[in-house]
Amino acid sequence: EADRWYWKTSPQGAASLSTTPLAWGWGGTREAWWHAIIRKNFGCTHLIVGRDHAGPGEDQHGKPFYDPYAAQELAIAKQEELGIKILPFQMMVYLENHKRYCPIDEVPKGEPVANISGTKL
Repeated sequence: EADRWYWKTSPQGAASLSTTPLAWGWGGTREAWWHAIIRKNFGCTHLIVGRDHAGPGEDQHGKPFYDPYAAQELAIAKQEELGIKILPFQMMVYLENHKRYCPIDEVPKGEPVANISGTKL
């Protein structure tokens, strides 16, 4: 796990995480870009953009309202223009057999997982 971006981006493994006084509007992709602008104005150098960042979750048919990774793609495309480093964060799942959480792209093939819904929390 020492090769993860959150260990590499801070001097000597130190980091400061904080929140901004901002209500979410669940505006999806464009709101993620807006979040990056606001956080840059607050002095942030990096912004974690998660899966379905600023998305309202699923529609009435159980389908994602926005593409789950569209906000990350836009923010990454605009990061140089904005002057803030975007740190994309994959969907996290629970590995039942190992009793731990892990990014979806690191799950061994065939491993049973439990999904975590931030919207439903």
